[in-house]
Amino acid sequence: MPKFDGDVPSKPWGGSEDFCISPDSRTIYFAARVAGVTEPWSTNFDIFSVPISGGKTTNLTEANLAWDANPIVSPDGKTLAYKAMKRPGFEADRFELKLRDLATGKVSSLAADWDRSVDGMQWSNDGKSMYVIAGDVGTTRLFKIDVKTGTVTALSTKGHFDALHQTATGFVFMKSGLNGPSQIYAAAPKSKMIDEGAIALTNVNSSLKDKKFGSSSSSTSRVGMMKLFMAM
Repeated sequence: MPKFDGDVPSKPWGGSEDFCISPDSRTIYFAARVAGVTEPWSTNFDIFSVPISGGKTTNLTEANLAWDANPIVSPDGKTLAYKAMKRPGFEADRFELKLRDLATGKVSSLAADWDRSVDGMQWSNDGKSMYVIAGDVGTTRLFKIDVKTGTVTALSTKGHFDALHQTATGFVFMKSGLNGPSQIYAAAPKSKMIDEGAIALTNVNSSLKDKKFGSSSSSTSRVGMMKLFMAM
């Protein structure tokens, strides 16, 4: 990429979520922060596109001076999904899900009124939904968002949902909790919640099953937080 100065994946925490290849293998989309004197304190990451054969790099989110990340193209190659913050310089802002029509350049928000910040995300195999991992009242859960309606549906219960992989017949996922490390599971067919009735495929630190752990609960009020700190 001639004259482009930036790290992909970004440093120090970037990974494969920072770039993707279009379904037709002609274009690379990537998230990057341009190097320069403001790089150490800037949160202005942008989404860029460049032909896979080389050529001009195009900034697709130049108008947003806050953080844009996690580009991923729909299975039909028509829509680019990514997550974006609104407030420049504020790295703890909420990540909102954005959809860009690659033919017209029109950008819209998906589930704009949903009060959660997107962590990880991927398209469903049929391109009709987005699977999103997001924090939810002291837990990290999997959600399904309908692309047409913006309807949000929770797909996992308590604990920390770590990763999802779609297969031809169902889902494989990773989940952890306060009582054990992340394990790999195969979802039960037709289960409403992906982690209900799931089959464990790994058994890391199996001795923890014989240990007794205290119960955990979520506290979202100021009074609840005060009680929690006083009990520590």
